[in-house]
Amino acid sequence: MSTAFANHDPPPVLTPFDFLRLARSVAKAARPFKPGAGALFPSALEMEGLTLGDPLADRSVGPLHDFLLSLLGVAGQVATPTPRTGWRDYATALRSAFVAAPERALYFRGLEADGTPRVTAHGARALLNEARAAAFLFSGRKRVIVTVPLTHSFGFVFGLLAPRLLKIPALDANPFPRLADCPLEKGDLLVLFPQLLKKLAVVPPPDVSLLCSASPPLDDRFFQTARHVGFLSLAEVYGVSVTGALGYRKSAGPYELFPHFQRDGERGALRIDTGARLVSRRLVWRKERHFSHFGAGGAGAP
Repeated sequence: MSTAFANHDPPPVLTPFDFLRLARSVAKAARPFKPGAGALFPSALEMEGLTLGDPLADRSVGPLHDFLLSLLGVAGQVATPTPRTGWRDYATALRSAFVAAPERALYFRGLEADGTPRVTAHGARALLNEARAAAFLFSGRKRVIVTVPLTHSFGFVFGLLAPRLLKIPALDANPFPRLADCPLEKGDLLVLFPQLLKKLAVVPPPDVSLLCSASPPLDDRFFQTARHVGFLSLAEVYGVSVTGALGYRKSAGPYELFPHFQRDGERGALRIDTGARLVSRRLVWRKERHFSHFGAGGAGAP
């Protein structure tokens, strides 16, 4: 079966179960949960046999649906579910609508520096290219533990799309307290934000790696600290909302461009597959494919 994930090459690499994970990520952030649902939110596997109303209060179903349709760009293409709708059926309907959409894209929400709401569109083909370009960061990993929301572009690419593309199992875990609900195992890759990295107190088994998204750049001391704690490695992915993942590093120092980017002048980077150009006063080239001190301020993609 083809694994294409582009506007005119169905079927996409993502399965109905991946859309269930995506819906779960939204539902878990929703409030309120159904009274008596328990402190632990059901896992994606458990939700396959549940209805939307099992973990969620009835009034949470509508906002969940609206958010997902906005995220997937399929407004009006999926029947409004009820609390009695099964999660499995709902995820299948979401996937079908996304596959049939003329312009497959994800619309990620965020905030500008001044707090203004922002929606950034990322085409499905570009997201897949990003996951392929970063696949080497998953080398040797047997399982991916995801502690970031899948509705964030970093979580979607590195916690959902890349593991599916590489056929590596991925589990969603609560980041606190200390990953108690999902103990780490040898060969794991833990996908996280810097906020968790700063508080992570778990002592890992051998051969566990960290993959962190950071903007502004991560403090250099964390690379050494991660190894002292016992992690095999720490990789930092860096980028801005306009570009997605721009570069990476596995130690203190400059970032290296991902393969789908190239240098463009003294203050620019060109995304090869889309033609988008990023210009910033904070982009300082160290070598042809290495840069440092890149910040979101002053960035743009004409």
